[in-house]
Amino acid sequence: MNWGILISVLAFFISVGSYLNARKAFYSSIAPSLIFKTVSEDYDKGIITVGLKNVGKGVCVKTFAIIETTDDEAFLSRPMMDIGVYETKTSEISSSKLKVRLKRDIHLITQDPNGNFYVATMEKREDRQHLTSFDKRMQSASGWSCPARRRYKKMNVLMEKAVNQGNTYVESEAEETRRILEEFSLQNINKHNWEERGLK
Repeated sequence: MNWGILISVLAFFISVGSYLNARKAFYSSIAPSLIFKTVSEDYDKGIITVGLKNVGKGVCVKTFAIIETTDDEAFLSRPMMDIGVYETKTSEISSSKLKVRLKRDIHLITQDPNGNFYVATMEKREDRQHLTSFDKRMQSASGWSCPARRRYKKMNVLMEKAVNQGNTYVESEAEETRRILEEFSLQNINKHNWEERGLK
């Protein structure tokens, strides 16, 4: 056995391992980390509001909130841009569909300046368990590890589902525009009817 070759191979693997650990530690030291501050629900208006805070050491360049409902629908928020360290922001998801659908889980997916993705989930909890237990920390959804790839795939599937179901910020804005136009049209019709009856 050629001990020189064996030692060289071992040294190579040790060097690669050291590099990967150092790289992971570096990105962890500058990674953003979002936590849920508040969640409020107004099902009469079809609005769910999520308050977030970045308690990490990096900037969240672009962040989405995703709501899963009990009947397997997904709702995608308007993107939140540039959430700085210790900065708090609020995301509002509105849709007439949320008047008749109950939320199950709320997910966050954010991207840092280096293009890395991180995800966090607030699972639906019964019996007010959130008052007696900890939330899960934000986890990486980048890289080649199986857990990271599963997290990224899950978020990607949820985002695509929201788009395919028409449950996005763009659709909610269009819905609100249609509602305003319908109200305006109805007011004009009523005004015209009043004028015809001499009730100006």
